[in-house]
Amino acid sequence: MFYLGAPTGDRTLVGYILPRKAETAVKDEDESDSEEEDEDEPEFLDFKEMSSLSSGGLLVKGSYPRRREVDFQDTNLKKKCRVVGRFTLLSPWWEVTSPVRQRNSKVFLLGFPFYSLRTELGSDSRAIISLFLKACKVTPEHVTKFMDWLPDWMSLNFSNLRELLKDFGTEDCNGYKAIADSMLSSVNHSSAGRAVWAASMHPYVMKYLPVLLPRQFENLVAADEKPQKHAGTEDKNEAPDYRSLLGKLEEVIKTDVWKLGFSSVTYKELGLIRCEATWDAFWHSGLLPQIPDLQRCALMLYDKLKRLCRSRGSTFVYQKVLSDCPDVNQSVKALEALRFLTEQEVVVQEKQRVFLRQYYRYETGIAKCVGRVVAGTPWRIDLDVREALRAARPKGGEVGQDGRRAEAETESAADGAPSDVTADPARPEDLSDGREHRSRGAAEGQAAGEAELDPDQVRAAAMICANPVTVISGKGGCGKTTVVSLVFRAALKGLPSEEEEVRKACEDFENDCGASEEWNTFSEVPRQAQDKTGKEAVDSQEPIRVLLTAPTGRAASLLKKRTGLSAYTLHQVVWSFMQAKKAEDGAPKEWKFAKVQAFVVDEGSLVSVQILHSVLNMLVRYAQLKKLILLGDVRQLPSIEPGNVLADMFSSLSEVHWAVEMKTNHRAESQLIVNNAGQISDMGKKRSYYPLEFDATVELGGSGPSVTMPTLDKSFVFICLPTEANTCELQDAIKLLLKSAPGLTDHNSSQFIAFRRKDCDLINELCCKHYSGHNTRNHKGKLKFQPGDKVCCTKNGNVLERTRERDLNQEVDEKHKETVRLCNGEIFFITRDSIRAQDEEKDKKRYLTLVDGDCRELCVWFRELQRECRLKHAWARTIHTFQGSEAETIVYALSDGRGENWQHIYTAVTRGRRRVYVVGNKDALKNAVERSIPVRNTQLKEMVRKELNKRNQATSSTPHRAPSGPSSTPSTSLSANSQRLPQDQCSTTPLLRQNLLVRDSGTADVSLLDDIAFSQAYSWSPMDT
Repeated sequence: MFYLGAPTGDRTLVGYILPRKAETAVKDEDESDSEEEDEDEPEFLDFKEMSSLSSGGLLVKGSYPRRREVDFQDTNLKKKCRVVGRFTLLSPWWEVTSPVRQRNSKVFLLGFPFYSLRTELGSDSRAIISLFLKACKVTPEHVTKFMDWLPDWMSLNFSNLRELLKDFGTEDCNGYKAIADSMLSSVNHSSAGRAVWAASMHPYVMKYLPVLLPRQFENLVAADEKPQKHAGTEDKNEAPDYRSLLGKLEEVIKTDVWKLGFSSVTYKELGLIRCEATWDAFWHSGLLPQIPDLQRCALMLYDKLKRLCRSRGSTFVYQKVLSDCPDVNQSVKALEALRFLTEQEVVVQEKQRVFLRQYYRYETGIAKCVGRVVAGTPWRIDLDVREALRAARPKGGEVGQDGRRAEAETESAADGAPSDVTADPARPEDLSDGREHRSRGAAEGQAAGEAELDPDQVRAAAMICANPVTVISGKGGCGKTTVVSLVFRAALKGLPSEEEEVRKACEDFENDCGASEEWNTFSEVPRQAQDKTGKEAVDSQEPIRVLLTAPTGRAASLLKKRTGLSAYTLHQVVWSFMQAKKAEDGAPKEWKFAKVQAFVVDEGSLVSVQILHSVLNMLVRYAQLKKLILLGDVRQLPSIEPGNVLADMFSSLSEVHWAVEMKTNHRAESQLIVNNAGQISDMGKKRSYYPLEFDATVELGGSGPSVTMPTLDKSFVFICLPTEANTCELQDAIKLLLKSAPGLTDHNSSQFIAFRRKDCDLINELCCKHYSGHNTRNHKGKLKFQPGDKVCCTKNGNVLERTRERDLNQEVDEKHKETVRLCNGEIFFITRDSIRAQDEEKDKKRYLTLVDGDCRELCVWFRELQRECRLKHAWARTIHTFQGSEAETIVYALSDGRGENWQHIYTAVTRGRRRVYVVGNKDALKNAVERSIPVRNTQLKEMVRKELNKRNQATSSTPHRAPSGPSSTPSTSLSANSQRLPQDQCSTTPLLRQNLLVRDSGTADVSLLDDIAFSQAYSWSPMDT
């Protein structure tokens, strides 16, 4: 049975924070490692939330208050002590109440404290009121005159302060009236004054809201920038009326506090977007006993549903799992609570499945968008794909990962080996294991023009030309982006005004064979269109027809330094929509993506259902979308958020021959890496282990002769640790690698990856000493950054570019200020650390000059950078944060943690382009490969299948519409041979003919679905700490 009361701790602390000593930030290991507690709210709203915001909803942003150590006056024990905790309000006029635990000489808060306004200030009343007036930005001279006017015998506190100020103003001598009016105005319109008056009017809000909604509390109190006055008053100095929001919150907390536990209810009742108290917050508040059994049970089941979906990556949970919850109050059945949640539109029930409503909306929304694209005006690209691929192929070689002739000169003169392949793009072999991957075999004696093409590339290109929706899966280097760029380069060839734009975008998109975590900075032109001074290049002003995107920023950042290129992150598209001015019906005005007709998403395994749902809705509703192409690798880890977009889309579209697996590796230097990655995938699916094909093994921990590191030609190396390896053995292994391992001399082209954060911290410390010659933290325990450090942002944020401010040694006026958006995961190298001298020591400013992999340089204020983006060292990163990126040399540290499985190893080793080091013991490798993976329960596959069936039935009796090109005129036919493409290579739009669910070979498709069923089991487990 669960506990209804709040945590008790050792005792209850009551008192106030002393103002005499400034509070200091506390280094807390849990604070940096805990995603649960310190993770900021997702920055980007979903499509419905954006619509709600446009309709008048209130989005209150915020984050958890920092952990601080303060001097505290304990009023119960009547003594001073040092208290550590997360305090939102630090002023001495707030009474703080919280359960605490004593550790040595310090006291630690349990959770977030309760606040109330101190009514009895005692002998310190005048000093505290003076501090309050100072916080309200009242002129110090005015405070002095008021205190001099106040009689010595007069009691002063917050309950009579307003009346005393009015009395002070009635004495017209010495200009007291003007002074009093100014003081009242400052108090009424300052954040400190608003908080005090809110506390006097709404004590429940001040007491419980910091615990229930700790992230939003401070901004909720200050939400009314222009508060209304009390009805019937004309006095500008009258206390503001907070009944519009805080009054409603006060009433909800008094009567129906359970409503704050459901974001859908808080929006209906209060108009607040994404504002929800957790079960733990209710428990800490001590309000659970006041909540009726039905609502309390509903809160518990809702919390369990959220936890299960997050831990398993599922969008729904079976009803039996929730019904068997052991903590449910026996007086209320779980089914009644589920019925209540359904009535409140918190969950959706379908048969025995219980969905969180937002995930149900995302998956159904994606399926409906796919259906609308399929049913919309078709865009068939008339292209002889074989001729196009042959023309793009470098002399003497296959069409490589970027399709450029210069690449062929550095590769061996090899053509793709001929292969007997049927024309069916959905044959079961398309998801074969990596051991069956075809390498680039020689085709000596055969003319380049007659050499066999990669059949997978031919099949994928044909699908893109004919189908409204296409999914292409394959490991890095198989040429996915090459095919996409070739097709759309040809598709827009008949439009001279747009041809150059798309050609450049496609060429650079091909280069993004290794997407990294850096997110591009959104602006009206890509960030590469700006020079080092931040000046924007001339925008071509051409409409974007083909939108190339990725969940990370590398697909956009590798566009080099060109202008007007249509390659962006998915979040940039969302951001542009949010920033665009809207018409009355919600449609964006002059939106830069309004002309998009083809939407390409790379690294699809990383894409969450929320972001794909949002962008698809935007493009389907407010653009001219006709084609959707998803690229990725179904074997990689799925997104951390619930859902399984790529695997679900691949599975459902394979049934209608709109999905293809590309198996041929076009990187000769990475063939061994690809082969082992396939073997890891095969072993993981079968949960059986057999040795990998390492071309070098380094045994550590023995007492024999010194260790010899592998030579430069070795590409897959195992650094074998002792069976009972601990942190010391891992540390020794990393030191050895840094000292003499090939590929690690340059930290620009190498990357360490680990499963656990604590391993990343250890490796970052070692790398910091090796590459930069200093420790990651100073003597105070704070992160230390110096020139030469490799760093990354850990949250999205906007900062000012301050090169002019630093160089001119003065503040820059508003018109010269430039805002730069830095994104979570973006990697930089510090090249300069400078301090601008000021008249006073305390006003000195520290500036860091950062350079990224594209030679973009910016100067930022260090304090602002830390506040907005949380800079951290980035020589080592977790596999989840580095997924989607690549480096020439990868070092992956095995952990043998409970959550580590074959998908983590597979994803890690496929990040390496030329060389991979696997560090760990044999047992850890074996255990990770054989470890079972919880099934991700998702319904996107079924929903897409149903939507396609629905469209097939609707179009079965409808005549085919003439295909169209990217404009109102049909595409120019590039070759008469395009009409001779095999009919089973691709379906034609509106497609979905009678063979939608009828197979040419039933057994073949069953094998395909059986194989991809492994992809449906992808899940994410919390990392071991």
